[in-house]
Amino acid sequence: MELIFFIQCFFSVMFSISFIVKLKNISGFIETVSSIISNLFVAKISAYFFLILEALAAITIAFNTTKLFGEVIILMLLLAFLISNLLIQFKKQKIKCNCFGKLSEEFLGDKVSYYRITVLGLLLGTLIFFRRSQIGIELVPLNMTLNLFLSSIAVMLTYFLINTYIHLMYMRRNKY
Repeated sequence: MELIFFIQCFFSVMFSISFIVKLKNISGFIETVSSIISNLFVAKISAYFFLILEALAAITIAFNTTKLFGEVIILMLLLAFLISNLLIQFKKQKIKCNCFGKLSEEFLGDKVSYYRITVLGLLLGTLIFFRRSQIGIELVPLNMTLNLFLSSIAVMLTYFLINTYIHLMYMRRNKY
């Protein structure tokens, strides 16, 4: 049960961070979407639509009563991310992902993006498989909720640090 709730907290934290960073730099996110969708008007609407979906996913996945809705939204976001990666790979372009803004340097269409999609898909599959378990933020003690949300933040910070370290090592290797 704790693992299931941790996955819910992790998705909530991940989509919250993604939403806040994209909202702070909405023009960069619109630019990324417009690199995939050539029509600027459609790209702007799509960018705001994905922002709304991320905010809804972050909120709804944490509660037991709305978890199914959150799972459907996350599945839609993962499918959109997969399709975007496939389109970029098909076009043979290199586009900055902008998933977490300036917190991480990631590109669409690279092999690592597919690993991320696979891991997130497995986590979502775990939630769906254990759908019958009644767990959510409203059913868990406050201290456990805080512990799991803080652990999720720690996982995300570790991911950003590792990503930055890899990027710096890559830059160092190519500089000398």
